[in-house]
Amino acid sequence: MTTPSKSPPIPHDDDAAGGAVPALAPPSPRPRTALALYYGTDPHRLRASLARSVPTDALGRSTRHVLLALTGVPDPGDTDGILPRDEKIACAVRERARGRPGKALEILREHVAVQRASATVDDSDGWHPFLALLRGSTAMFAGDLVDAQAHLTRARMWHVAPELRIIHRHAHALSALLHAVVGNRAVALGELKTLDQVPVTGSWVEAEIAAAKSLCLSALEAGDIDRRTSPSMPLSDLRELWPFAALVYTQPHLEQGHFVDVEATLESIERAGWPGVDTSDGLPGSVVPLLRAGIARARGDLLGAARALGRADPRCGETRSARTLLLLDTGELGRARDSAEELLRRATGMRRIRLTALGILAACALRTKDSDAADHHLGALCSQSMPLSPSEFGLLPADVAAALDDRASSPTVESPGESNPGAVTPGERALLTLLETGATRAEIAAALFVSVNTVKTRLRLLYRKLGASSAAEALAHAHRRGDL
Repeated sequence: MTTPSKSPPIPHDDDAAGGAVPALAPPSPRPRTALALYYGTDPHRLRASLARSVPTDALGRSTRHVLLALTGVPDPGDTDGILPRDEKIACAVRERARGRPGKALEILREHVAVQRASATVDDSDGWHPFLALLRGSTAMFAGDLVDAQAHLTRARMWHVAPELRIIHRHAHALSALLHAVVGNRAVALGELKTLDQVPVTGSWVEAEIAAAKSLCLSALEAGDIDRRTSPSMPLSDLRELWPFAALVYTQPHLEQGHFVDVEATLESIERAGWPGVDTSDGLPGSVVPLLRAGIARARGDLLGAARALGRADPRCGETRSARTLLLLDTGELGRARDSAEELLRRATGMRRIRLTALGILAACALRTKDSDAADHHLGALCSQSMPLSPSEFGLLPADVAAALDDRASSPTVESPGESNPGAVTPGERALLTLLETGATRAEIAAALFVSVNTVKTRLRLLYRKLGASSAAEALAHAHRRGDL
């Protein structure tokens, strides 16, 4: 953890009267803005200093009022603060700290206007980009991922003063994590690269940025079966990011069918009583029900999955995705299609959500024999800017994965003279990747959300295509052909 930068004291009444009130730091030039003081001083020391007395000078009084709002302390007096509606901001900060980001987001949407970024320079002393960051990060924890991405982007668009570049660093770190978990892997890598180009500051927020970066790297590795490692940070060190950590750290166990390990993790989370775990608000209140629903669904217990999802926040984007998949599983194709279309409209920039929605729409079309719609949605899945990874391919319903395999191996999709009926399809490549990890047929079935019999059939066809009689021989042939 980096050492917080030193900040000057705020003048107080008892300072003027000769009282011996310890300063936050030795005398030094006063920061240009209140936000510079906020980011440059450890929150506990800052709150202790603010609680002593009311400053006598105008700048000190305004600064104290704003900082009290940012640190979540109610301040009944001094209503002439320089930040509009700062009492509402304080309420939102408190709700978020208690694990209720959905409630905090409602307050911010109703009472706090976020300005559009200027093309030249920020003339608000950092307040406009700060409010965009606050709105974006709160929406991220509330599960409104599109709103989160929009405002995190807006926070980075402002030209901030050098002492406030921590705002840009924080926004880049959160955006990288958001894309690593539910968005676009390439965007996440780009955000991490940009984050490393912005100089590190001495702010106490750097510890949170380091935690977000570490979790982002774990999420990217979790999506790459060949690079999976153990979590680089314990759950307790990630603090407010714990819901994202729970999703990332349990994903490999879910894919491999190690449900007992996932259930043990969920039980420890509930026993620890993380903020918001029992609120049904945003990701903090939804992550445990979502993971329990995922286990029940993989086991074929659709009623249990529905009961678990009933305890999740319906406003959360991840809850909407899980409920749409459950509608597909239970055969409610009309409702599943409508819900998937809504997901697709709201999936701006969120690759994994978009792929899930397209997969559900394709499945609905295949099961209702709507060949035109099926062809359209399968074509959309095939025309992604980046090919589907094995973990992304595993998100698709089994019949959609099979249809994509058929489409990829069909000569009609190749240019004349370029057909290659022996080419390995994306679904077969996912099978090979799982085989290479040593996964059993049961673990492969759990990872791809298909039955063990389906896995056996696919493996038999794959071995025949590669001219192999065993998994080891198939892997050797695949490496020789360049398919892995």
